[in-house]
Amino acid sequence: MNKYIVEFLKLHKVYYALSILFSILSAACTVLPYMISAKLIGLLIAGNKNIHDYKSYLIYLLIVLTCSNLFHKISTALSHTATFDLLATIRKRLADKLARVPLGLIDDYSSGKLKDIMVEKVEKVEVTFSHVIPEVSGNLLISILIIIYLFYLNWKLALLALCMIPLSLTLYLLKLRNMQGRFDNYMSKNATLNNTIVEYIHGIEVIKAFNQSGKQYKRLTTAVNEAAHSAIDWMRENLTGMAIAMTLLPSTILLVLPFGSLMYLKGTLPLDNFILIILLNFALFIPLLQAVGHMDNIALAGTILSSITTILDEENLSRPEKSLAEVKNYDIRFEDVSFAYKEEPVLEKINLELKENTVTALVGPSGSGKSTITKLLTSFYEVDSGKIEIGGQNIKDLSLEDLNKMIAYVSQKDYLFNTSIMENLKMGDDKKSEAEIIEICKRCGVHDFISSLENGYTTMVGSKGLSLSGGERQRICIARAMVKDAAIIIFDEATAYTDPESEELIQRSVSELIKNKTLLVVAHRLSSIVNADQIILINNKQVEASGTHEELLESSELYRNMYRAHMEYKDEVVS
Repeated sequence: MNKYIVEFLKLHKVYYALSILFSILSAACTVLPYMISAKLIGLLIAGNKNIHDYKSYLIYLLIVLTCSNLFHKISTALSHTATFDLLATIRKRLADKLARVPLGLIDDYSSGKLKDIMVEKVEKVEVTFSHVIPEVSGNLLISILIIIYLFYLNWKLALLALCMIPLSLTLYLLKLRNMQGRFDNYMSKNATLNNTIVEYIHGIEVIKAFNQSGKQYKRLTTAVNEAAHSAIDWMRENLTGMAIAMTLLPSTILLVLPFGSLMYLKGTLPLDNFILIILLNFALFIPLLQAVGHMDNIALAGTILSSITTILDEENLSRPEKSLAEVKNYDIRFEDVSFAYKEEPVLEKINLELKENTVTALVGPSGSGKSTITKLLTSFYEVDSGKIEIGGQNIKDLSLEDLNKMIAYVSQKDYLFNTSIMENLKMGDDKKSEAEIIEICKRCGVHDFISSLENGYTTMVGSKGLSLSGGERQRICIARAMVKDAAIIIFDEATAYTDPESEELIQRSVSELIKNKTLLVVAHRLSSIVNADQIILINNKQVEASGTHEELLESSELYRNMYRAHMEYKDEVVS
């Protein structure tokens, strides 16, 4: 059994143990009516006309049936209570895991696939934990006890009653031998459907703009049909196997009846035992059939849990729970840092230094690795070789919590949650009062535009902040970073969606707030970083040049050409 499942079950072992116990009691109470019925039939055959004898057995029968339903409800309540808590535990573990693994792992999964694993797939194992564990355990144990009792009554008829079990189970398992493949196909087609739906919704604007509705709709309907047919194929085979088991297992009565009758006529089998054996023959296969009916759920759970545990087995970022040393200052140093994404080299032997309380800008052609450097510093990715230091300490010796406190990160793809502007700003530092946050917003130059909104700071930003413009979202994200008041600030093309005038306003507004902080800027508008203390040119996966703006204009042809092209474009836009 998967180590995580054992771990999760141990958290709720008392509930599951009690659920199994009451399931056994419930199953036992479903068998007792057959034994009571055998007694009643024996009285009838013997010609007993004493109504009180029948009445007592009928009362026993009523009590047993009531207890069976009661025990089943208690078992189900216990298993469901434990299971829903277990599902919550799995989801929390997955969420916690995603926060601890390199960002590259999350990039490897589409949002549709992660949502499918954390929501749909986790939900699908509910039946396994809430029904299969108690019901299969209870039914199998009761079946074993019935078999033992049958051998006690008459071992010959017991063997006849069991003879069909190996055959029916063999045929059933043969029918299901490709079930794993069909179920994997079902899961794959549904994952494709999830991704296609998410992509269709997110890309609807592009689809309409480029008149691709017909093509994309056909792609979506193809995914829908394939998912539907994969489910039909899977269920058809499962139902066929179940029908085989349900037909063959009870058919042993065709052997028990004639041979039992012969033994009764010869006087070697008492009538009451014969009647009880006949009834127990039916009682035996009800719990067996119920247990067999859960085989597809067990197989389903195995496949689902493998996809869940694949994520849980991913290697965490190598970070201690508590920092092993304190940083002396906020100087940043990259020493021979190399990094590859999916075995494709992105950075090779990067060496650079950022002094505390200075502004450093990263520039270079698109895809040169500028943003990767910021993600390595924030531990979104893990370096393949080399090391990164802050204040003389390797960031691998710092806890993620301490590292995150040091750094405020803003990228062009920064995210706003579907709540109010104020709640989004509080994510920078929820200990700050609203008055303090508003004061920071005033100093950031975003207070006026927020106040101009109908609901001001209580304005709901919508899903992903889509009720605001791209520039407005970025300005709020920058203000949120300022609320955090971290010692190191990273702007990874943080003003990409703003116009030059707004960018200049943002720079003027935050200039006071970033004083005495270590600032790292990834810039595509070179005119915005001409006053940086240091500009580092990244090209061909390495540091090609570094210095001030004037020094690079003098020494680097690539920087000179990039700056000239930017200024020509800027002049064209202005004119």
